[in-house]
Amino acid sequence: MSITIGLRTPVWEPPAVTVPYEPGMSVSQALELAESQDGSAIKDPVYQRLAGITSRLLISLSGLGQNQQTGEYWMLYVNGAYPDDTGVDDTVLKDGDRVELRYERYEG
Repeated sequence: MSITIGLRTPVWEPPAVTVPYEPGMSVSQALELAESQDGSAIKDPVYQRLAGITSRLLISLSGLGQNQQTGEYWMLYVNGAYPDDTGVDDTVLKDGDRVELRYERYEG
């Protein structure tokens, strides 16, 4: 039972990290486990909570922060889909899920 977490930026795609699955696990909990693994590219996540939003937003990861001038942000995908109306704290994962954090331009 496991979760796979991958990162992708326009110039960098490190190897994915696999963490043990725990029932009820959120994306932020999976990131904490991934960060503690030796050799993991997932380092130093920084979160921000905005007014009116129940879940924190990931604003920086592995030294790469959001860029409001270019509109580039860390975007969350689970099994290739952007979760509607949930973020890293309230997106509950299932065994076998693949989480991908993509640094890309927000076209909202």
